[in-house]
Amino acid sequence: MMATKSKNLIVLAITLTLIVGAVAGMLWLVYRLPATVGALVAGAVGFLASKFYESLKDSKQRLHDKKREVYAKLLAPILALHLEMLKPSKERPAHEVVLEQMTTQMVEATFDAVLYASDEVLKLWARIRTGSLQNLDSGVILVLYMRLLKAMRKDVGNTFTSLTEPDILMLFVNFTESDFQSFFESVARTK
Repeated sequence: MMATKSKNLIVLAITLTLIVGAVAGMLWLVYRLPATVGALVAGAVGFLASKFYESLKDSKQRLHDKKREVYAKLLAPILALHLEMLKPSKERPAHEVVLEQMTTQMVEATFDAVLYASDEVLKLWARIRTGSLQNLDSGVILVLYMRLLKAMRKDVGNTFTSLTEPDILMLFVNFTESDFQSFFESVARTK
């Protein structure tokens, strides 16, 4: 981890040095040209730089839009589970109904997530999907789900969110204050 950070800092320093050198060279070149030609060159460079910036901005927006679409697909089974739990069937548990109805969509969403989701989102999704195989307590899976939602929020642009897992949990589950404290203390050690 530390080696990766120092490598990234070296790459950043080299990149900034190259950019500063290129800008200095361009300014020197424009300064040496006749005034009319220099103005044309400076205008052309400004135009190209603004087009490049707009292209990057559009590309980033398209990626964010695709991530939102993928995350909506990824969360659809969990939303269906919430809704199914509101109208429970005495014949079958809610998770069995959702699993039967949404298996294909879950697999498709997982493939899309591999292409577009952040590493943190993928790792949390894998832990949630395999939670029953790992014999994770349902409370732990619930906390992982809250972490997944928070990671998705960060990945689509809410980088500096002040929401915590308890804040998100309170949106989905009604707890008394004492129940909430005891629940979250018991699963706070979840890694």
